[in-house]
Amino acid sequence: MKKIIIFVIIIAPLLVFSQNKEPKFGIEFSGYVKNDFFWDSRQNVSLREGDFLLYPSPISKDAEGNDINAKSNFNFISIQTRLTGKITGPDAFKAKTSGVVEADFFGNENANFVDVNGFRLRHAYVKLNWKKSELLFGQYWHPLFIAGCYPGVVSFNTGSPMQAFSRNPQIRFTRKLGNLSIVAVANSQRDFTSPGGSSASLRNAGIPEMNIQLNYGVKNDSAKTEFLAGIGGGYKTLAPRLYSEVITTPEKYTLDTLTNTITHTYAKTTKYKTDEKIGGFSAFAFIKYKIPNITFKLYGLYGQNLFDLTMLGGYAVSGINDSLRDFKDYVSFNTLSAWAYAST
Repeated sequence: MKKIIIFVIIIAPLLVFSQNKEPKFGIEFSGYVKNDFFWDSRQNVSLREGDFLLYPSPISKDAEGNDINAKSNFNFISIQTRLTGKITGPDAFKAKTSGVVEADFFGNENANFVDVNGFRLRHAYVKLNWKKSELLFGQYWHPLFIAGCYPGVVSFNTGSPMQAFSRNPQIRFTRKLGNLSIVAVANSQRDFTSPGGSSASLRNAGIPEMNIQLNYGVKNDSAKTEFLAGIGGGYKTLAPRLYSEVITTPEKYTLDTLTNTITHTYAKTTKYKTDEKIGGFSAFAFIKYKIPNITFKLYGLYGQNLFDLTMLGGYAVSGINDSLRDFKDYVSFNTLSAWAYAST
């Protein structure tokens, strides 16, 4: 598959709004206008009208054996245009306060074509920084996406579906022990959700997704060297439904031959409350090594039900444990992914 991409980026002017002169508190705006022009040699599985490429569509033959998906397509689109506001504020709880609000025109729902080009929230978080600790709450990168170690690919997809990609509302606590950092995260879902099209399955489980990671990093700006490595894991629980619905009396049509009339009897159903749940583990490791002329990155991830991270995954019904009330057992799809990246 051939793909041609041209990027045009214009840096927007910086605006500053302050409440006070000394010290300076307020918000600084920045951003850019971005236009993408691309052409593909065949149809693709993608998001936002092809702007977020995942993988080529499989062969689909018509009645004469022709591949329907062997058809080129193009697009000109500007939905990645972005606006960012960086906020500084007074100290609180003996910590330095800051925040970020970032939005673009990428839209939130891939299925709703009207939503493409819609203004959407990208990042929105507040940070409290102490000498050795940091508390972040708001919408930020999922903990399986390492902001300091992701592949520098040409496409906007940032390596998906091999790379975990998601932004989630969360509470994140980081504790620094010299060059070592311990990160604990509790997160929910919003724009990137598990199968079902909403965050309801995670919310109805009654507990957020939990993640923990251990990172080690050393950076020397003058020597232009950096070493970053880490491991981590997480667990999330989903409740696919709140109740089952069983048909007790099927829908029926009865013909009266004497009057030549049809009687319609509607189906009757019975609902049963269910506590069905499906859990999923994830574990990952990464390393980044940078010297003046070479940057090397390596990332590996094994996880269950990673659909919400723009990866291959999800869950399926594995069996019926109560046929009378239609209670189901579920099983997760397991995903193993790894990538390596080197640049000069």
